[in-house]
Amino acid sequence: MTNDAKPVVIVVDDDPSILRALQRLISGAGFDVRVFDRPSELLKDDLPKTHACLVVDVHLPEMSGVELCETLGASGCRLPVVLITADAGEGPELLR
Repeated sequence: MTNDAKPVVIVVDDDPSILRALQRLISGAGFDVRVFDRPSELLKDDLPKTHACLVVDVHLPEMSGVELCETLGASGCRLPVVLITADAGEGPELLR
């Protein structure tokens, strides 16, 4: 990473308003933000290997956020992930 390259935050959420809000918030904090509304679009992209992290919605079309993370991990992706959800009922049982 060059001195002027920003760390990357990759956001995956199928809600356009959430994508816009997170993009504005995270880019305002000085990060380069890439947004995707479908897991298949993210999986086609060339992801950075370092200096990046993912913010992934739990409920996505095509596959769940957990399944997306499992798919990425199986392909060798070792980026940190933050799972998010708008469902107040979600909890630790989600990861079981």
